[in-house]
Amino acid sequence: MQNGLLTIAIPLWVAGRTSAPTWMVAALAMVNTVTVTLLQVRLSRGTDDALGAARAQRRSGVFLLLACVLLALAAGQPVWVAVVALLGGALLHVFGELLQAAGSWGLSYEPAPQHAIGQYQGLYGMGQQVANIVVPAVMTMVIVGWGLPGWLLFGVLFLAAGLAVPPVTRWAERTRVAVRPLGTAGARPR
Repeated sequence: MQNGLLTIAIPLWVAGRTSAPTWMVAALAMVNTVTVTLLQVRLSRGTDDALGAARAQRRSGVFLLLACVLLALAAGQPVWVAVVALLGGALLHVFGELLQAAGSWGLSYEPAPQHAIGQYQGLYGMGQQVANIVVPAVMTMVIVGWGLPGWLLFGVLFLAAGLAVPPVTRWAERTRVAVRPLGTAGARPR
């Protein structure tokens, strides 16, 4: 869902609910692009196992909550305060975005049994597509429509999701059963 912040919520928020100039939308996209380019490898370190990826997801939730708070605070402020809040929120968002992406890649591959990586990736991709369909309408209604309460709701959802990932990952690792694909040792002959 965090992708919708940059592409849907922030542009509508800047243009409709803050005193910041509309060219700030482009500036915030540039901040995102430059930061991703410079820091994506560094921030993905430690996400090559499931628990490291889960910790990145947890940190992502914290960054995204803080981003939502700062972005919300840009409304109703003088131009310079709005611009500073938007820039700060955009930076916090991109850190959350990078950690979420790195963690999600680790979690979409690491827990999958070798024979089922395609199925895990298919389910993971389907979840992203569902979010791409639902999130624009929901963000427009909730964030732009409700203002501060909408931003806080999304921030709390990001935080709750991030905090839930490590215990769910530990549970998954603890309860995962080794599965042998058909045709391997231990499978019944035909």
